[in-house]
Amino acid sequence: MNNSNIARAQKYFDRSEELQYSDQVSFAKDLESIVVIPCFDEDWATLSLTLQSLVIAAELSHDLHTVLIVFNCHKDNISAIATNTATLTSFLEWKEQVQSACHFTSINVMFEVPKKSGVGYARKIGMDAAAKYFYHSNKENGIIICLDADTQVASNYFTEILNSFREGSLEAASIHFEHQLPDQIQFRSAIIDYELHLRYFIGMQRLYQLPFAYQTVGSAMACTAEAYVRVGGMVRRQAGEDFYFMQKFAKEGTLKELHSTIVYPSARVSHRVPFGTGKTIQQIEDHHFDELLTYHPDAFQVFGMLDDYLQGLYHQEDGSSSSSLLTYFRENGLESVVEQLRNQSKNVGDFKHRFFQWFNAFSLMKYLHHVHDGEFEKVNISVAIQNYFGSIHLTFSESAEENLLQLRGYDKSNARLPE
Repeated sequence: MNNSNIARAQKYFDRSEELQYSDQVSFAKDLESIVVIPCFDEDWATLSLTLQSLVIAAELSHDLHTVLIVFNCHKDNISAIATNTATLTSFLEWKEQVQSACHFTSINVMFEVPKKSGVGYARKIGMDAAAKYFYHSNKENGIIICLDADTQVASNYFTEILNSFREGSLEAASIHFEHQLPDQIQFRSAIIDYELHLRYFIGMQRLYQLPFAYQTVGSAMACTAEAYVRVGGMVRRQAGEDFYFMQKFAKEGTLKELHSTIVYPSARVSHRVPFGTGKTIQQIEDHHFDELLTYHPDAFQVFGMLDDYLQGLYHQEDGSSSSSLLTYFRENGLESVVEQLRNQSKNVGDFKHRFFQWFNAFSLMKYLHHVHDGEFEKVNISVAIQNYFGSIHLTFSESAEENLLQLRGYDKSNARLPE
């Protein structure tokens, strides 16, 4: 094990307040992966389906795995504590009876979670404990996997994750996901629209070769213990923790995609976080939207001129333009940093790389929100998908579900894999 990695890890562990809970965990020996599942206000019927899918996946794997469930909520949330307590009791009874190659354990922080913390805090508790275990076991390449309590997995889940990390030299992976599609027509339509939006949003970024164009779904992430420590671990956020965490790897160029297995997130209404799948479905239902609105395709098309613009900036040529994007750059301080970026760059390629450290995935979100407050109006997801399909040469269907099936297949076959 690299001495500098050990020193960095020890420094990280010394700073981690969340490691105080790791004493609750008794990990099995010689583990290859640890799955971390935050559990907040979750009933046993739902969690048990997730765990059973992991039991099946473990049967096909010849390696040892642990599933660590972090039961969490604030002490004032009486209802969530009652649900979590009942689920924890059922879990403890179940794990004593289940026969599996997978080891199941838990951490209970139901009365100790800060009030404004959320799923990011719970993930960090579990992932810090997992990273500490791997370092103390001299396995800095041990794999930490994120899952959710209502998300099931394919039977080849463990096998493909481990094979991909071992054979593909992966450090961090965004795993292919496909939402569970409910039978109720209204909910089915809502989740189809939402997943189409997620895939359209990343797909449009890829059309214009934006380097941070990766899905960041909290139940579909994995990384090595070394990589986890290197980027500073999970962020303590009530929501959006997956986006900020995965973008750390995207920023350093180590994030890749794993499409040989699948996770199946739930498609239900949820109050657990202020945005995301569950919240979006709730909003669609509350407002009785006929169709989800998404970003206007033209808001992305301006990125088509970005490559020429950056080359001009590097060579100190006239980069003036009336483009909303370039105007946005100037208004948000690009001119004040461009000379510094140029001086730090060995060539135009290096300059572009440094530019995208300045204009990152979060910057893109701010830009899109800005232009949709004035220049553009959001469009129905079907309009956006029809436009996008024309760009990637897929045949648009009047059936949103058929379009989603096509797009899932397209994303699988066009994954960003390790080189």
